[in-house]
Amino acid sequence: MIEWPPEVEVAVPSYQRAELFRERTKAVLARLEVPPEKVRVFVADDDERDRYERALKSADLAEIVVGEVGLDRARACIRSFYDRELFDKWLLLLDDDHGWRRCDPEEIWRRAQGNAA
Repeated sequence: MIEWPPEVEVAVPSYQRAELFRERTKAVLARLEVPPEKVRVFVADDDERDRYERALKSADLAEIVVGEVGLDRARACIRSFYDRELFDKWLLLLDDDHGWRRCDPEEIWRRAQGNAA
């Protein structure tokens, strides 16, 4: 079991994929052993937030954040959101449609540390 450092946060932009998030992305996060309180999903609008709230349990993630429509704008919103919070933290940005067959949390963490050097 990997113990995720407190300085790691996970952001997942997602659009019209609440069920896919519940079925696939949540499974990936579980295999990566990411604590739910470290995960935020960024959705396009209030209607999307409502859909995700119905599809997910509140214990599945820290927060559902209303952002922007479109991947580039969603990522800009994520950067803006975390600029206020992440001064000494890492941000892991995941796609909502990944069903990674091989999820080795320690390998991902080693690669992330190597990319930061």
